[in-house]
Amino acid sequence: MWDSLREALEPISRARTAHLGAEFMRVKYQPPETMAVFLGRLKQAKDRLEAVGKKIDNDEYAYQMLMNLPAEHGNIAQQLYLLDDNGFTPENVKKKLISEYDRLRYENLNEAGPSYNETDSNLMLARKKKVPNKFPGWLRTKEDSNTEANLKAKDEIGKKAKRLKSYASKKFVP
Repeated sequence: MWDSLREALEPISRARTAHLGAEFMRVKYQPPETMAVFLGRLKQAKDRLEAVGKKIDNDEYAYQMLMNLPAEHGNIAQQLYLLDDNGFTPENVKKKLISEYDRLRYENLNEAGPSYNETDSNLMLARKKKVPNKFPGWLRTKEDSNTEANLKAKDEIGKKAKRLKSYASKKFVP
């Protein structure tokens, strides 16, 4: 009796398996989400497929991680395709995709400047603070030495030095 109920209520039909397989293949990265969320959705689809008895190989799972990435991740995908068989594991691919995603986010954050509606606290901490210069006259650069004000000051010092020399030479002539 229990076996007949389990068979009737358990969703392990071929249609269900085909639907879950198609769902696994259709999982795509959607740009507002993070890479970790995308990989989590892919893992859930894989787990649902395995729950109905369809085994997913590690290679197939790793390939699926790389299949539906946006163009900005094409470079890392090509590098991961070149890994040897021992290095091409789902764990390794996942780790490298997340690190590349973080690198691209940090790069885009630096290009865009500060944004105050950012939700990722790690990226907030990674931003560089701009400290105001409290003593602007103390620090000199090569650019400062050629400014008009510096050139005028040098001219005035030169004129004063010439006047002092001429005054000193007139007064102490024997």
